[in-house]
Amino acid sequence: MEKKQKDKPPEEPDEEELLREYEWAKEHIPDDAVPKPAPDEFEVIWKKIQEERGK
Repeated sequence: MEKKQKDKPPEEPDEEELLREYEWAKEHIPDDAVPKPAPDEFEVIWKKIQEERGK
């Protein structure tokens, strides 16, 4: 019988699958093909998270 992980829903990929996808992308997708985030993107996202938490 297959052992199921209790901490993740079954539709999420497991860590090994994510690692395989990461390794493939690292070898096959050039850095310039991935769009760079806006300079303030982290701050904008962090502000939204803080607002949602009511802080």
